[in-house]
Amino acid sequence: MDGQARANIVVADLQLRSGDDVQAMQHVEIGRQIAKACGNVAAAANALMILSKIYLRRGDYDLAIASFKDTLRQAETLQSKMMQLDCHQGLTECYRRLDDWKTALENQQQGVVLKDEIRSEESITKLRNLEALYKTRQAQSEADAQRRLREEDRRYYKQLSQMKDEILNVASHDLKSPLVGIKLTVDSLRRHGRLEDTRGQQLLSDIDTTIRQMGNLIVNVLDLAKLETGRALDTELCDFGAFLESLFADMERAASQKRIHLRLQHSHPLPLVMLPFDPDRLSQVLQNLISNAIKYTPEDGDITLSCSVQQRLLTVTVTDNGIGIPAHALPFVFERFYRVLDERHQNVEGSGLGLAIVKAIIEQHNGTIQVESEIGRGSAFSFMLPLDKTE
Repeated sequence: MDGQARANIVVADLQLRSGDDVQAMQHVEIGRQIAKACGNVAAAANALMILSKIYLRRGDYDLAIASFKDTLRQAETLQSKMMQLDCHQGLTECYRRLDDWKTALENQQQGVVLKDEIRSEESITKLRNLEALYKTRQAQSEADAQRRLREEDRRYYKQLSQMKDEILNVASHDLKSPLVGIKLTVDSLRRHGRLEDTRGQQLLSDIDTTIRQMGNLIVNVLDLAKLETGRALDTELCDFGAFLESLFADMERAASQKRIHLRLQHSHPLPLVMLPFDPDRLSQVLQNLISNAIKYTPEDGDITLSCSVQQRLLTVTVTDNGIGIPAHALPFVFERFYRVLDERHQNVEGSGLGLAIVKAIIEQHNGTIQVESEIGRGSAFSFMLPLDKTE
Protein backbone atom coordinates (compact mmCIF):
# COMPACT_ATOMS: atom_id res chain seq x y z
CA MET A 1 0.00 0.00 0.00
CA ASP A 2 2.89 2.37 0.73
CA GLY A 3 4.09 1.97 -2.86
CA GLN A 4 0.58 2.69 -4.17
CA ALA A 5 0.49 5.92 -2.17
CA ARG A 6 3.80 7.12 -3.61
CA ALA A 7 2.79 6.09 -7.13
CA ASN A 8 -0.48 8.03 -7.00
CA ILE A 9 1.27 11.10 -5.59
CA VAL A 10 3.92 10.99 -8.33
CA VAL A 11 1.22 10.70 -11.00
CA ALA A 12 -0.70 13.58 -9.42
CA ASP A 13 2.42 15.76 -9.48
CA LEU A 14 3.02 14.99 -13.17
CA GLN A 15 -0.60 15.78 -14.02
CA LEU A 16 -0.39 19.04 -12.04
CA ARG A 17 2.67 20.06 -14.06
CA SER A 18 0.88 19.20 -17.31
CA GLY A 19 -2.16 21.29 -16.31
CA ASP A 20 -4.66 18.47 -15.79
CA ASP A 21 -6.04 19.59 -12.41
CA VAL A 22 -9.01 17.18 -12.46
CA GLN A 23 -6.89 14.04 -12.81
CA ALA A 24 -4.30 15.46 -10.44
CA MET A 25 -7.01 16.00 -7.80
CA GLN A 26 -8.27 12.42 -8.14
CA HIS A 27 -4.85 10.83 -7.83
CA VAL A 28 -3.67 13.07 -5.01
CA GLU A 29 -6.76 12.28 -2.93
CA ILE A 30 -6.23 8.55 -3.46
CA GLY A 31 -2.53 8.85 -2.61
CA ARG A 32 -3.26 10.96 0.44
CA GLN A 33 -5.81 8.51 1.88
CA ILE A 34 -3.50 5.52 1.33
CA ALA A 35 -0.56 7.41 2.88
CA LYS A 36 -2.64 8.23 5.97
CA ALA A 37 -3.73 4.59 6.27
CA CYS A 38 -0.09 3.45 6.05
CA GLY A 39 1.11 6.10 8.49
CA ASN A 40 3.46 7.59 5.89
CA VAL A 41 3.58 11.19 7.15
CA ALA A 42 6.04 12.41 4.50
CA ALA A 43 3.93 11.07 1.61
CA ALA A 44 0.77 12.55 3.13
CA ALA A 45 2.50 15.94 3.42
CA ASN A 46 3.63 15.77 -0.22
CA ALA A 47 0.07 14.97 -1.28
CA LEU A 48 -1.28 17.89 0.71
CA MET A 49 1.29 20.20 -0.92
CA ILE A 50 0.06 19.17 -4.39
CA LEU A 51 -3.52 19.74 -3.27
CA SER A 52 -2.61 23.23 -2.03
CA LYS A 53 -1.09 24.09 -5.41
CA ILE A 54 -4.22 22.88 -7.20
CA TYR A 55 -6.38 25.16 -5.04
CA LEU A 56 -4.03 28.08 -5.72
CA ARG A 57 -4.12 27.59 -9.47
CA ARG A 58 -7.90 27.34 -9.43
CA GLY A 59 -8.15 30.61 -7.51
CA ASP A 60 -9.65 28.96 -4.40
CA TYR A 61 -7.44 31.12 -2.18
CA ASP A 62 -9.17 30.38 1.15
CA LEU A 63 -8.84 26.63 0.58
CA ALA A 64 -5.27 27.09 -0.66
CA ILE A 65 -4.28 29.09 2.43
CA ALA A 66 -5.78 26.54 4.80
CA SER A 67 -4.11 23.71 2.91
CA PHE A 68 -0.70 25.41 2.76
CA LYS A 69 -0.86 26.10 6.52
CA ASP A 70 -1.70 22.47 7.23
CA THR A 71 1.19 21.38 5.01
CA LEU A 72 3.50 23.84 6.77
CA ARG A 73 2.72 22.30 10.16
CA GLN A 74 3.54 18.85 8.82
CA ALA A 75 6.73 20.15 7.15
CA GLU A 76 7.88 21.64 10.48
CA THR A 77 7.24 18.30 12.17
CA LEU A 78 9.27 16.56 9.43
CA GLN A 79 11.95 19.30 9.71
CA SER A 80 11.85 19.71 5.92
CA LYS A 81 13.11 23.23 5.13
CA MET A 82 12.46 22.86 1.41
CA MET A 83 8.81 21.98 2.02
CA GLN A 84 8.48 24.85 4.51
CA LEU A 85 9.92 27.19 1.87
CA ASP A 86 7.40 25.94 -0.74
CA CYS A 87 4.57 26.56 1.74
CA HIS A 88 5.66 30.14 2.50
CA GLN A 89 6.03 30.85 -1.21
CA GLY A 90 2.54 29.50 -1.83
CA LEU A 91 1.09 31.53 1.04
CA THR A 92 2.88 34.65 -0.20
CA GLU A 93 1.28 34.23 -3.62
CA CYS A 94 -2.18 33.66 -2.12
CA TYR A 95 -2.03 36.79 0.06
CA ARG A 96 -0.65 38.85 -2.81
CA ARG A 97 -3.60 37.94 -4.98
CA LEU A 98 -5.91 38.86 -2.10
CA ASP A 99 -4.09 42.21 -1.73
CA ASP A 100 -3.11 41.33 1.85
CA TRP A 101 0.40 42.70 1.43
CA LYS A 102 1.29 42.71 5.11
CA THR A 103 0.72 38.96 5.49
CA ALA A 104 2.33 38.35 2.10
CA LEU A 105 5.43 40.17 3.29
CA GLU A 106 5.53 38.22 6.56
CA ASN A 107 5.51 34.94 4.63
CA GLN A 108 8.05 36.31 2.17
CA GLN A 109 10.36 37.23 5.06
CA GLN A 110 10.10 33.72 6.51
CA GLY A 111 10.81 32.34 3.05
CA VAL A 112 13.91 34.54 2.73
CA VAL A 113 15.20 33.27 6.09
CA LEU A 114 14.67 29.67 4.97
CA LYS A 115 16.36 30.38 1.63
CA ASP A 116 19.35 31.83 3.45
CA GLU A 117 19.60 28.78 5.71
CA ILE A 118 19.32 26.36 2.79
CA ARG A 119 21.69 28.39 0.65
CA SER A 120 24.25 28.73 3.45
CA GLU A 121 24.28 25.00 4.13
CA GLU A 122 24.66 24.17 0.44
CA SER A 123 27.18 26.94 -0.26
CA ILE A 124 29.43 26.05 2.68
CA THR A 125 29.48 22.41 1.59
CA LYS A 126 30.27 23.31 -2.02
CA LEU A 127 33.01 25.77 -1.05
CA ARG A 128 34.59 23.26 1.31
CA ASN A 129 34.52 20.62 -1.40
CA LEU A 130 36.06 23.08 -3.85
CA GLU A 131 38.78 23.96 -1.35
CA ALA A 132 39.55 20.31 -0.61
CA LEU A 133 39.59 19.42 -4.30
CA TYR A 134 41.83 22.36 -5.13
CA LYS A 135 44.38 21.51 -2.41
CA THR A 136 44.42 17.86 -3.42
CA ARG A 137 44.85 18.61 -7.11
CA GLN A 138 47.45 21.30 -6.43
CA ALA A 139 49.61 18.82 -4.51
CA GLN A 140 49.27 16.29 -7.32
CA SER A 141 50.08 18.87 -9.98
CA GLU A 142 53.26 19.93 -8.14
CA ALA A 143 54.40 16.30 -7.98
CA ASP A 144 53.70 15.92 -11.70
CA ALA A 145 55.71 19.07 -12.51
CA GLN A 146 58.73 17.58 -10.76
CA ARG A 147 58.55 14.60 -13.11
CA ARG A 148 58.99 17.10 -16.01
CA LEU A 149 55.43 16.85 -17.29
CA ARG A 150 55.54 13.56 -19.13
CA GLU A 151 52.77 12.88 -21.62
CA GLU A 152 50.65 11.28 -18.92
CA ASP A 153 51.05 14.40 -16.79
CA ARG A 154 49.92 16.70 -19.61
CA ARG A 155 46.73 14.63 -20.01
CA TYR A 156 46.16 14.92 -16.28
CA TYR A 157 46.46 18.73 -16.43
CA LYS A 158 43.84 18.82 -19.15
CA GLN A 159 41.45 16.73 -17.04
CA LEU A 160 42.12 18.96 -14.02
CA SER A 161 41.30 22.07 -16.04
CA GLN A 162 38.03 20.53 -17.24
CA MET A 163 37.14 19.54 -13.68
CA LYS A 164 37.75 23.07 -12.42
CA ASP A 165 35.53 24.44 -15.21
CA GLU A 166 32.75 22.09 -14.19
CA ILE A 167 33.04 23.13 -10.55
CA LEU A 168 32.99 26.82 -11.51
CA ASN A 169 29.88 26.32 -13.62
CA VAL A 170 28.06 24.44 -10.85
CA ALA A 171 29.12 26.95 -8.19
CA SER A 172 28.07 29.89 -10.37
CA HIS A 173 24.60 28.46 -10.98
CA ASP A 174 23.89 27.11 -7.51
CA LEU A 175 25.14 30.18 -5.66
CA LYS A 176 23.56 32.82 -7.92
CA SER A 177 20.11 31.31 -8.45
CA PRO A 178 18.79 32.01 -4.89
CA LEU A 179 19.47 35.73 -5.43
CA VAL A 180 16.98 35.95 -8.28
CA GLY A 181 13.91 35.31 -6.14
CA ILE A 182 14.96 37.79 -3.47
CA LYS A 183 15.68 40.52 -6.01
CA LEU A 184 12.35 39.98 -7.78
CA THR A 185 10.55 40.30 -4.44
CA VAL A 186 12.27 43.61 -3.69
CA ASP A 187 11.42 44.98 -7.13
CA SER A 188 7.81 43.80 -6.85
CA LEU A 189 7.26 45.40 -3.45
CA ARG A 190 8.75 48.66 -4.67
CA ARG A 191 6.56 48.74 -7.78
CA HIS A 192 3.34 48.18 -5.84
CA GLY A 193 4.39 50.76 -3.25
CA ARG A 194 2.31 49.27 -0.43
CA LEU A 195 5.09 49.57 2.15
CA GLU A 196 5.06 53.22 3.13
CA ASP A 197 6.11 52.75 6.75
CA THR A 198 9.69 53.22 7.89
CA ARG A 199 10.09 49.59 8.89
CA GLY A 200 9.06 48.36 5.47
CA GLN A 201 11.48 50.67 3.69
CA GLN A 202 14.28 49.62 6.03
CA LEU A 203 13.49 45.99 5.29
CA LEU A 204 13.81 46.63 1.57
CA SER A 205 17.10 48.41 2.15
CA ASP A 206 18.42 45.52 4.26
CA ILE A 207 17.44 42.95 1.62
CA ASP A 208 19.12 45.02 -1.08
CA THR A 209 22.28 45.29 1.02
CA THR A 210 22.33 41.53 1.61
CA ILE A 211 21.93 40.89 -2.10
CA ARG A 212 24.82 43.20 -2.91
CA GLN A 213 27.09 41.64 -0.29
CA MET A 214 26.31 38.09 -1.36
CA GLY A 215 26.69 39.03 -5.01
CA ASN A 216 30.10 40.51 -4.31
CA LEU A 217 31.11 37.42 -2.36
CA ILE A 218 30.07 35.13 -5.20
CA VAL A 219 31.91 37.25 -7.77
CA ASN A 220 35.06 37.23 -5.62
CA VAL A 221 34.95 33.48 -4.95
CA LEU A 222 34.50 32.66 -8.62
CA ASP A 223 37.08 35.25 -9.67
CA LEU A 224 39.66 33.77 -7.29
CA ALA A 225 38.92 30.23 -8.49
CA LYS A 226 39.28 31.39 -12.10
CA LEU A 227 42.60 33.08 -11.32
CA GLU A 228 43.93 29.94 -9.70
CA THR A 229 43.33 27.96 -12.89
CA GLY A 230 46.02 30.11 -14.50
CA ARG A 231 43.80 31.16 -17.42
CA ALA A 232 42.48 34.53 -16.27
CA LEU A 233 44.94 36.98 -17.86
CA ASP A 234 44.84 38.88 -21.15
CA THR A 235 48.31 40.42 -21.28
CA GLU A 236 49.66 43.05 -23.65
CA LEU A 237 52.86 45.08 -23.79
CA CYS A 238 52.03 48.46 -22.21
CA ASP A 239 53.65 51.54 -20.70
CA PHE A 240 53.05 51.08 -16.98
CA GLY A 241 53.66 54.77 -16.19
CA ALA A 242 50.92 55.93 -18.55
CA PHE A 243 48.64 53.21 -17.21
CA LEU A 244 49.23 54.36 -13.62
CA GLU A 245 48.48 58.00 -14.44
CA SER A 246 45.26 57.01 -16.23
CA LEU A 247 43.95 55.46 -12.99
CA PHE A 248 45.14 58.07 -10.54
CA ALA A 249 42.35 60.63 -11.02
CA ASP A 250 39.59 58.15 -10.10
CA MET A 251 41.55 56.88 -7.10
CA GLU A 252 42.21 60.45 -5.96
CA ARG A 253 38.47 61.24 -6.11
CA ALA A 254 37.65 58.19 -4.01
CA ALA A 255 40.18 59.26 -1.37
CA SER A 256 38.97 62.88 -1.31
CA GLN A 257 35.45 61.72 -0.41
CA LYS A 258 36.91 60.74 2.98
CA ARG A 259 39.14 63.83 3.13
CA ILE A 260 42.21 61.66 2.63
CA HIS A 261 45.22 63.00 0.73
CA LEU A 262 46.42 60.64 -2.02
CA ARG A 263 49.62 61.47 -3.88
CA LEU A 264 51.60 59.79 -6.64
CA GLN A 265 55.33 59.62 -5.94
CA HIS A 266 57.70 59.06 -8.86
CA SER A 267 60.46 60.73 -10.82
CA HIS A 268 59.40 63.56 -13.16
CA PRO A 269 58.41 62.90 -15.83
CA LEU A 270 57.11 59.39 -15.08
CA PRO A 271 59.64 57.02 -16.72
CA LEU A 272 58.72 54.88 -19.73
CA VAL A 273 58.35 51.38 -18.30
CA MET A 274 57.27 48.79 -20.86
CA LEU A 275 56.23 45.36 -19.65
CA PRO A 276 53.59 42.73 -20.48
CA PHE A 277 50.57 42.83 -18.16
CA ASP A 278 46.78 42.61 -18.08
CA PRO A 279 45.56 46.23 -17.64
CA ASP A 280 42.17 45.19 -16.24
CA ARG A 281 43.69 42.85 -13.67
CA LEU A 282 46.39 45.27 -12.49
CA SER A 283 43.72 47.97 -12.29
CA GLN A 284 41.83 45.57 -10.01
CA VAL A 285 44.98 45.16 -7.87
CA LEU A 286 45.56 48.90 -7.48
CA GLN A 287 41.91 49.70 -6.81
CA ASN A 288 41.80 47.01 -4.12
CA LEU A 289 44.97 48.22 -2.39
CA ILE A 290 43.93 51.88 -2.54
CA SER A 291 40.39 51.03 -1.41
CA ASN A 292 41.76 49.11 1.60
CA ALA A 293 44.06 51.98 2.46
CA ILE A 294 41.10 54.40 2.37
CA LYS A 295 38.97 52.10 4.53
CA TYR A 296 41.59 51.74 7.25
CA THR A 297 42.90 55.31 7.24
CA PRO A 298 41.09 57.99 9.31
CA GLU A 299 39.92 61.30 7.81
CA ASP A 300 42.68 63.78 6.95
CA GLY A 301 45.11 60.86 6.62
CA ASP A 302 47.71 60.34 3.90
CA ILE A 303 48.15 57.65 1.26
CA THR A 304 51.13 57.48 -1.10
CA LEU A 305 51.29 55.50 -4.33
CA SER A 306 54.91 55.14 -5.42
CA CYS A 307 56.56 53.53 -8.44
CA SER A 308 60.24 52.70 -9.01
CA VAL A 309 62.47 50.50 -11.19
CA GLN A 310 65.54 48.68 -9.88
CA GLN A 311 67.43 45.61 -11.12
CA ARG A 312 64.90 44.71 -13.82
CA LEU A 313 62.03 44.87 -11.33
CA LEU A 314 59.13 47.29 -11.24
CA THR A 315 58.08 48.00 -7.64
CA VAL A 316 54.74 49.61 -6.80
CA THR A 317 53.97 50.51 -3.18
CA VAL A 318 50.80 51.75 -1.50
CA THR A 319 51.60 53.34 1.86
CA ASP A 320 49.11 54.75 4.39
CA ASN A 321 49.21 56.14 7.93
CA GLY A 322 46.08 54.27 9.02
CA ILE A 323 45.34 51.94 11.92
CA GLY A 324 47.90 49.31 10.87
CA ILE A 325 47.87 45.50 11.10
CA PRO A 326 48.94 43.48 14.17
CA ALA A 327 52.26 41.65 13.72
CA HIS A 328 50.68 38.25 14.37
CA ALA A 329 48.22 38.78 11.50
CA LEU A 330 50.75 39.76 8.80
CA PRO A 331 51.57 36.17 7.66
CA PHE A 332 47.88 35.50 6.98
CA VAL A 333 46.53 38.67 5.32
CA PHE A 334 46.74 37.16 1.81
CA GLU A 335 44.88 33.97 2.74
CA ARG A 336 41.32 33.42 1.56
CA PHE A 337 38.55 34.59 3.92
CA TYR A 338 41.06 35.87 6.49
CA ARG A 339 39.92 38.88 8.56
CA VAL A 340 41.96 40.43 11.36
CA LEU A 341 40.29 39.62 14.70
CA ASP A 342 40.35 43.20 15.92
CA GLU A 343 37.35 45.44 16.57
CA ARG A 344 38.70 48.25 14.39
CA HIS A 345 39.12 45.86 11.45
CA GLN A 346 35.92 43.88 12.00
CA ASN A 347 33.82 47.06 11.77
CA VAL A 348 34.99 47.56 8.16
CA GLU A 349 32.90 45.73 5.55
CA GLY A 350 34.74 43.05 3.56
CA SER A 351 34.71 39.40 2.51
CA GLY A 352 38.33 38.51 3.28
CA LEU A 353 38.96 37.68 -0.39
CA GLY A 354 40.29 40.98 -1.78
CA LEU A 355 43.95 40.49 -0.87
CA ALA A 356 43.83 36.80 -1.86
CA ILE A 357 42.68 37.92 -5.33
CA VAL A 358 45.41 40.59 -5.43
CA LYS A 359 48.08 37.99 -4.60
CA ALA A 360 46.74 35.58 -7.23
CA ILE A 361 46.80 38.30 -9.93
CA ILE A 362 50.37 39.34 -9.07
CA GLU A 363 51.57 35.74 -9.06
CA GLN A 364 49.91 35.17 -12.45
CA HIS A 365 52.17 38.01 -13.67
CA ASN A 366 55.20 36.12 -12.24
CA GLY A 367 55.49 38.77 -9.54
CA THR A 368 55.51 38.85 -5.75
CA ILE A 369 53.70 40.90 -3.12
CA GLN A 370 54.54 41.73 0.50
CA VAL A 371 53.27 43.85 3.36
CA GLU A 372 54.86 45.79 6.20
CA SER A 373 52.75 47.28 8.96
CA GLU A 374 52.75 48.63 12.49
CA ILE A 375 49.75 49.23 14.73
CA GLY A 376 48.91 52.91 14.93
CA ARG A 377 51.42 53.91 12.23
CA GLY A 378 50.01 52.41 9.04
CA SER A 379 50.78 49.82 6.37
CA ALA A 380 52.78 49.49 3.14
CA PHE A 381 51.78 46.95 0.48
CA SER A 382 54.36 46.43 -2.28
CA PHE A 383 54.27 44.30 -5.39
CA MET A 384 57.18 43.58 -7.74
CA LEU A 385 56.88 42.66 -11.41
CA PRO A 386 59.71 41.51 -13.72
CA LEU A 387 60.36 43.81 -16.68
CA ASP A 388 60.18 42.64 -20.27
CA LYS A 389 63.36 42.76 -22.36
CA THR A 390 61.67 45.16 -24.76
CA GLU A 391 61.61 47.98 -22.20
